[in-house]
Amino acid sequence: CLSTSRYLQKRASMEKKIQELPEIVQQKRLVERLKTGDCPSPPAFFKSFASPPRSPDPQVETLSLEASGMSSDQFLLTLDAAFATCCLHVESRIAALLGEGFYTIGPCGEELLAPAGLVLRDSDPGALHYRHVAVAIARQLRDGKPLEDVLLDRARGYTVSLNDPVTSGRHCAIGGGPSDFVVTSTLASQCPPAVGRALG
Repeated sequence: CLSTSRYLQKRASMEKKIQELPEIVQQKRLVERLKTGDCPSPPAFFKSFASPPRSPDPQVETLSLEASGMSSDQFLLTLDAAFATCCLHVESRIAALLGEGFYTIGPCGEELLAPAGLVLRDSDPGALHYRHVAVAIARQLRDGKPLEDVLLDRARGYTVSLNDPVTSGRHCAIGGGPSDFVVTSTLASQCPPAVGRALG
């Protein structure tokens, strides 16, 4: 078991390589854009960033939080889940670079799925292969689980820790509540749970 201080020493010794990770580079860009307010509005996004570029949707331009049916508390919860998902991914990449983590498949926009976690009932099964973390985190936060506990549980899963509440260190698996499919690192190991759920 690697102690926190040894992990931090290992991390400090690899700082230059860590700063070169694409996830770190993009995270820095995001933080800078948020600090300066240089975030594209929907019209600018559609014109400059959408692929292929397209005309903005008038409904998107005029959509308000109230019109979406989402309260400000729900919106903030989804932001917490989205940013937590992004930060977990970045930290898992760092842990993998250090040889201490085993999960390196990035979210690639799954942060945007956090609102789906708010509309799913606790009894609704969720099986979003490698696109489930934001949904699961939003569900757990909605149900009152503290963010720190959610983050620690995810980190334990990424590092195959004995303290991982899903597999107790037997496999790199990321799960959530009782209705979440356990997402493992190989598709073959996901077939038995999927068949079991389908058969009831």
